[in-house]
Amino acid sequence: MKDLLKKMNEAFRKNKLYYLFILLFFCVGVVLGVYTVKYMDEGDKTNLSNYFTSYINSLLESNTNYGSLFFNVLKKNLLLIVPIFLMSFLFFGAPIVLIIDLIKGFSVGYTFAFLITTYSNSGFMIAFISIIPQNLIYIPAFIILSIISLSFSIEHFKSRFSKKAWNFKFNVKNNIIIIVLLFILFGIGSIVETYVSPNLIRFVVTKFYK
Repeated sequence: MKDLLKKMNEAFRKNKLYYLFILLFFCVGVVLGVYTVKYMDEGDKTNLSNYFTSYINSLLESNTNYGSLFFNVLKKNLLLIVPIFLMSFLFFGAPIVLIIDLIKGFSVGYTFAFLITTYSNSGFMIAFISIIPQNLIYIPAFIILSIISLSFSIEHFKSRFSKKAWNFKFNVKNNIIIIVLLFILFGIGSIVETYVSPNLIRFVVTKFYK
């Protein structure tokens, strides 16, 4: 455990600039998501509001199919995680990693702002319980995975213009424990999003908004 913490501390010091870039793109994505909701067409707002209302009603009126929900959540996460990981193999992967970070930030900001705007005072509570629990796990894991991928890709890019060979196997070996832990964290986040968040929404809506 001490060795792992030491490695993470060293990685943080070595990759401070990458942290800043990734956080910047993520935060820009959040802001863009918020502003997109602000300037959305009323028709689109109504359609999304109806969709989310029907989702809440389905949670209240019937038994949730957790197997199907877990599969959908896992698929959604893999559509972001796998491309980030694959970009570490490519010398031009760094910009794509940053764009994916922007998209992740956009989705968080958009969803949060939409729920607050649509449901007014009750929207904050609904947004909080439906977004925050899993993202307390997702976002740190997402940022760390992005940093690893970004550093791999940039090292690969640098190696193309220098005599130093790029050793991907060595880089992966040095970070394999962290990478495995990150995938475990994404799995835990998926479980939280599947089993915890829907039940929290059901509890809050039943107790406070019915």
